[in-house]
Amino acid sequence: MNIRFGILGAARIAPAAIVRPVTANRGTSLAAVASRTPEHARRFAEQHGIPTAHSSMEALLEDDTVDACYIALPNSEHTAWAIRALEAGKHVLVEKPAARNEAEAERLAAAAASADRVCMVGFHNRHHAFFAQVRELLPTIGTLESVTSRFHINLERRDDIRLDYELGGGALMDLGCYELQFLRALIGVEPAVIDAEYVPADDDRVDQRMDAHLQYGTVRASISSALFEPEESQRVHFRGSQGDLIVDGFVLPHRGNRIHLAVPGARHDHHAPTERTTYDDQLTRFIAAIHHDRGFSTTPAESVGIMRDIDAIYLAAGLPLR
Repeated sequence: MNIRFGILGAARIAPAAIVRPVTANRGTSLAAVASRTPEHARRFAEQHGIPTAHSSMEALLEDDTVDACYIALPNSEHTAWAIRALEAGKHVLVEKPAARNEAEAERLAAAAASADRVCMVGFHNRHHAFFAQVRELLPTIGTLESVTSRFHINLERRDDIRLDYELGGGALMDLGCYELQFLRALIGVEPAVIDAEYVPADDDRVDQRMDAHLQYGTVRASISSALFEPEESQRVHFRGSQGDLIVDGFVLPHRGNRIHLAVPGARHDHHAPTERTTYDDQLTRFIAAIHHDRGFSTTPAESVGIMRDIDAIYLAAGLPLR
């Protein structure tokens, strides 16, 4: 069965996250695209060889040639359009974060639970061999005691939508969600937020950098998310009773990764395969889920907890919820 995709939101991430993986996969094809502006959708369709550019996003949901929707709209639109796509009978792959806050995430989780369709959240790094390798190596450092996580990038422009409060912007929303889902998946304990502080963007409701301390049971954790740092970094450092595990490239391991294990008497570097991208592996898992293998990890239900953590960090920092 060929799965035909419609793209809601001709965003910058779409070529890497869906166009290239779908084009390379024999069991999938691109059927249509729609954007908040019809002209943008038309240009995107021409550029990527997509047969139909719809004049509205509602029209794409009514298109019977579309089996599944990839949603790459601004954060503020993820929940509403994911629910509408499910109600239209489409399978859904929605970009992260799946919602602006816990209440929205709960609405999406409820809609996904009642729909006879797959709804996956786009934490693509979780489907790559890199994540499985980290999970396998983590017990070798003994009882986990602390974690330090850092996801820093350097945006080129200060008018980027990731800094727009009304669109659900902020460093924690864009980058920190990756850190929080990674720690939740590997530690497996509900965290408590101890404290948080932020560096404001031009709009002081928006964090261009967020630093927070959390407690996952007996495990102390700190996360740092920043949008304007000259030195870019995707690193998580796990410290255990028997050693350390330092993970580099945890968000985009296909661009290069290193898992450094240091235990008494031994130091080893491990590297996960980079031939396939995280987006290729995410698409493979999504298609498998459609073909009645529903046991994937990056669910809307999981995102309820992630958004609960984000809400708590914003409140601890003295910022309004998205």
